[in-house]
Amino acid sequence: MTSYAGPDKLGQVMQIALLQHAFPGSSRLLSILIVYLFYSKIDLLFKTIVLPNLTYGLSVYGAYERDLNTVQNFLNRCHKRRFLSVPLNVKDIMHTQDKKLFSKAQ
Repeated sequence: MTSYAGPDKLGQVMQIALLQHAFPGSSRLLSILIVYLFYSKIDLLFKTIVLPNLTYGLSVYGAYERDLNTVQNFLNRCHKRRFLSVPLNVKDIMHTQDKKLFSKAQ
């Protein structure tokens, strides 16, 4: 059985190489940069993987008000937990998706 190595057993990193540059391990700039990169990638992943599946599901199965409320609550929680950088409104998303669909059909 493997035991967990606590934070007191981990060594301090003296230097971190990121984007072809070496930063000192205790740099405040480094921590800000890592947080920014993490949240920008999470936002991109959410918008490219999760959001299209939600909008496709709502348009295929029909968007009842209770379904829209459930999805809106999910989007609000995702924004609160910083998976999204800006708050999204599911009704606005459905409206723009419908406009694009109808413009292509004409």
